[in-house]
Amino acid sequence: MSTLHVIYGNQHHTVPFGTTSEAWADHQTVAVLVNGRLASLKQPLVGDAVITPVTLSDRLGHRVYRRTLSFLLEITRRRVALPALVLGPSWGGGHAYDTSDGNPLTKGDLKALGEALAELITSDLDLKPVRVPFTAALAALDHPDDADARLFLSQKNPAEVTLTRCGEVLGWEPEPLLASTGKAHLWAIEPSPTGLVLRMPAKAWPLVLAPWKPSKALAKAHTEDRSWSRVQEVATVAQLNALAGQPARVETFVQGAEAVHERRIATLADAIVARGARVVLIAGPSSSGKTTTAKRLAVQLQACGRKPLVVSLDDYFVNREDTPKDSEGHYDFEALEAMDKTRLASDLETLLTDGTAQLPVFDFKSGHRKSEGRPYRLGSDGVLILEGIHGLNRDLWPQRPEGECFTLFVSALTSLTREGRSRISTSDHRLLRRLVRDRQFRGYSALQTLRQWASVRRGEDAHLFPYQDSADGVFNSALPYEFAVLREAALPLLETVPPGEPEYVQARFLHSFLEGFTPVPVRYVPPFSLLREFLGQSGFHY
Repeated sequence: MSTLHVIYGNQHHTVPFGTTSEAWADHQTVAVLVNGRLASLKQPLVGDAVITPVTLSDRLGHRVYRRTLSFLLEITRRRVALPALVLGPSWGGGHAYDTSDGNPLTKGDLKALGEALAELITSDLDLKPVRVPFTAALAALDHPDDADARLFLSQKNPAEVTLTRCGEVLGWEPEPLLASTGKAHLWAIEPSPTGLVLRMPAKAWPLVLAPWKPSKALAKAHTEDRSWSRVQEVATVAQLNALAGQPARVETFVQGAEAVHERRIATLADAIVARGARVVLIAGPSSSGKTTTAKRLAVQLQACGRKPLVVSLDDYFVNREDTPKDSEGHYDFEALEAMDKTRLASDLETLLTDGTAQLPVFDFKSGHRKSEGRPYRLGSDGVLILEGIHGLNRDLWPQRPEGECFTLFVSALTSLTREGRSRISTSDHRLLRRLVRDRQFRGYSALQTLRQWASVRRGEDAHLFPYQDSADGVFNSALPYEFAVLREAALPLLETVPPGEPEYVQARFLHSFLEGFTPVPVRYVPPFSLLREFLGQSGFHY
């Protein structure tokens, strides 16, 4: 085929085989969707295509920009011969990196790194994807810090590998990058106690650097899990894949990860008892595992001699037809107005004052509250546990007894990385959980869940994350092995999303991501694991 038919935007073009999308891209375009798949502007076209431009204000464009900066930082770090940098937590304003040797970077180190990165970006070198044979890719990735990339590729054994050429450097990055180094012109490096912070633009404000506002509590929770994974030598996808092929070792690893969860929940229970709290408010984003965290915390409080009572705020949703809608016309379940605050306040006051109350039950499949409620009793030695997205928002329950409350924030802070320097999105992590759960327990298709996700994320940004730093405690619900288990449940669901739908792009992105994992059988997941909240067959009743 010597010529190709291309539709770019609303324009039709007949172009030679191998033409790149740079021919039509304006200065705002950072990548493109080629027939629904994300691609670099430098990627040659090899077939007829419908091409959609991706800008920095798009979720995928923002991701391309961040990954490009991380890629360039690694090239620069090697040039100035600094210790390897290990990706840490990522907040709205950028990425945190720790030195692999645990030693802080000096002012001279940071100055040299910043100057070298500025020079690389100013040079505006092409970032060109190059397809090479598998053996050539392994030979090109000959740096000691490419060991994990070589291991991952050796596990998959592809016939060809797409590397990225930057000047004389060939590197492996599993996702498309910007067209040239000069496109990543907005950045800053700042020191941190254990390494550095690479600041970047935020999606909402793509033309300015986002403020770096780390949460000490969240960073501590993330660091604890990452440290444990490093000790177990399962800190990257390739290392987890290597473990997955050894049944005895993977079973032990799963047991250890679950024990870490249990130990941290026990520590939280001790803190609640020590404070003398009568009410525990648990909040967290969608599919962070709030429900199981509440149930496991109840078990630990019982072991401490208390009588816990768990109440889900989900039972206080208004009926479906009364649920507010977002700007796109979708139900906004994350809005505070989706909750029956009046009924909640009345029920909780009755429960705390009289010790008994008839609380509602919400049926998600019908979208309505059941006519019959459920009786609850809270004794003098009881602890009321309320869990739901708005648990930290005082507007949900203005009359709450502040002096008797303990607040807990739950989130899935993924410590696993792709190859030590490519983070796994916490949002994608939770979305995969939600896809599996929604299909099994709420009757939603993958397409329905994907359609709702943008609204869910907007609701979290507006109604949850502004309150996360006010929590008395943080629980990281991520399990380092869970993608290998979710893989088998989620892949068939993602395959049901047809190419004509806008959600197809995200479905294929998640599908490609999960294919990188070697599956771990679901039978290794214990019945009281938080992961069972999404997979089913839990030892808890929901």
